[in-house]
Amino acid sequence: MNVNSSSDVLELFITRREKEHHSRNRLAYHVYLSYYFFDYNSKKNSSSSSSSSSDDSSTTSTSSSVSIISVVVPSFVIMQQAARRWNSFDVNIKRAWKQRAEFLNAQPRVDGLFESLPLSIEENNLKSYVLANLTSDWRHLVKMFKSIITKRRSTRLDKRNNSYTFGNEKIRIGTQVLRYFHVSPLLMFTIFGNSPLFSSFHDYEIKYDKKNLIIAHIYSHRRLLDLFTYAGLSAVSFLHPNQKSTLKYIACGKASLKSRDGKHIIGYIVNEMNDELEIKLHEFIDNATGEDKIIKVKRPLYVRDQGKYIYEEIGQQEEEGTVGQIETFSLYQIWPTRIKINRHTGASCILCSIHTYDDERPQEFVHDIVVID
Repeated sequence: MNVNSSSDVLELFITRREKEHHSRNRLAYHVYLSYYFFDYNSKKNSSSSSSSSSDDSSTTSTSSSVSIISVVVPSFVIMQQAARRWNSFDVNIKRAWKQRAEFLNAQPRVDGLFESLPLSIEENNLKSYVLANLTSDWRHLVKMFKSIITKRRSTRLDKRNNSYTFGNEKIRIGTQVLRYFHVSPLLMFTIFGNSPLFSSFHDYEIKYDKKNLIIAHIYSHRRLLDLFTYAGLSAVSFLHPNQKSTLKYIACGKASLKSRDGKHIIGYIVNEMNDELEIKLHEFIDNATGEDKIIKVKRPLYVRDQGKYIYEEIGQQEEEGTVGQIETFSLYQIWPTRIKINRHTGASCILCSIHTYDDERPQEFVHDIVVID
């Protein structure tokens, strides 16, 4: 790089990389280093082109031709050379690089980042704009969730044997429902928190957090209601469209348990408190109430690096004053609602189980998945 005075620096042309760079906080050394690499690569490419032209025009025999071997110089070596050159500059040349950096920082942005409100949006009406956008985005998300929770799933596109990767896990879809969706930045901050981002999740719910990707496991229907209910509208709980029907459709975690006599039981996680999950058992009747039994289960431990749960035997505690044998269950499989979000793009997906019950008798199952025509 032929730079011997401050005027040489100021007269250098603006490269395309400098024009399109997103930062407006560049320092003198940053600008110098970027130009050093540009100049180095330009000379290397020019040398390669000259060698290629020379080879093409050569009329000597192959046996007498000289092979040119390109040597790849590691980038850290080039950076060391650039640093030595920078240290050799006097104060005036370094000041000129600083002036160049200030000039580049003052250029209009070309990366689409708004730094001030457009004239068409008045600052005093900003709140109404935000509310209008939030309302539109939220209603759209609720409509999309309703379609996966209450509508018929096509048997023509049966994906029960398909698997999907969530971070360190490879999950078989089975009877769960998988759906991709997108959340705008405003809606992402509203649902998942913004101080910091994703602060709405409990620490134990976040199972994967690398680069721009975060994956959370939501266990109970109650926690889904906490996250996905705004302005009186829930995205995870719906009544049957027929006003005469009392059926209700919800998204929630699902569990498989085994009773003491070896019977396999399906349950739905309806609530949670501290490290306990409340699971409503399917077709396991509580003799005292005549309805589906609800038990409390310790939340299984999740091993992040292995991407799997560790289960232990749990028991249904006998209430005071009751007479009889304590019923014991073993939890051997759990399917929480899995939510995957790209914090940069908003691209997301959800894998959840659907539970249907009679809203007038919430402790009674209808069946696993109900179809609406």
